[in-house]
Amino acid sequence: MEVREYLSKLERNLILGSGRWVANFNESFRDFLLGGYSFAMMVRGSTRSGGFFLSRLFATLALPDYNVACFVYAGEVKKSTLQTIVGLLRKYMQENDIRWSWLVVPREGPFSEGLKDAVSRMDFREIGVALLDLTSGEIHTNPHMGRKMIRYVRF
Repeated sequence: MEVREYLSKLERNLILGSGRWVANFNESFRDFLLGGYSFAMMVRGSTRSGGFFLSRLFATLALPDYNVACFVYAGEVKKSTLQTIVGLLRKYMQENDIRWSWLVVPREGPFSEGLKDAVSRMDFREIGVALLDLTSGEIHTNPHMGRKMIRYVRF
């Protein structure tokens, strides 16, 4: 699977598919620029869903209203690049009142063992990171948020 095809499938899954169980993703941007880095896609929304009157009433009374985002970076990634990108995401999240986000790094081919190890040692509760090999379908994630996002980013 090519990266462009993956982006379309992920976008559709987050906005119209099973991603709706996690959050109400309602905005999508391609070629999103942040701190000199170009993200192939950024999708954002909130944890409070819409729906009919009773659904909205229940959501307003019972569910927290957190802003959330999913970033997809399809460029070349090294450990230092990944650390810089995560730092940019944390800053963006603070500035835009985003409670949690996902970072998906798709690529056609395997990732280096050093990069996989770096991701597995990222102990963030507010950022999930997933390295996705589009050729083999392997996903390497960080603990906490990363493991929870596997079923929504896999194809």
